[in-house]
Amino acid sequence: MAEPTSTTAIAFTLVTGGAAIPVLHILGVPLGVRPDILMWGLMGGLIALIHIQAPPPKAGILQAMLIGISWIFALLSSALTSGFIAPAVAIMINAVAPIIPPDITLSMTAFIIGATAQQTLASVTERLNKILKG
Repeated sequence: MAEPTSTTAIAFTLVTGGAAIPVLHILGVPLGVRPDILMWGLMGGLIALIHIQAPPPKAGILQAMLIGISWIFALLSSALTSGFIAPAVAIMINAVAPIIPPDITLSMTAFIIGATAQQTLASVTERLNKILKG
């Protein structure tokens, strides 16, 4: 039996590996966000994607692509939100409960913020729209 590798799989691995560094720079590493916090937020966002509606079976290719793009932006927003907010929240939690090690607190808060970011950002956006519209 032949090996399960192919030239397309190798090419895909090389392309995604080469794109990892620019993606991390886009996600905020130059702004001081740690990549491990971004990954915990991304994992929380993946868990939150369970609750997002899947494209209907009879959806066209354009509609399915737009839904996929919205999923990508939802994951990016989860990762960025947790990357910027989780360190501050972890510091506050460590001030109240110093028994928990700081690294565990940071990863736990990044995951929770990443999982709840999509709903929280949607409600904040709705409130801002109501305030701005009057």
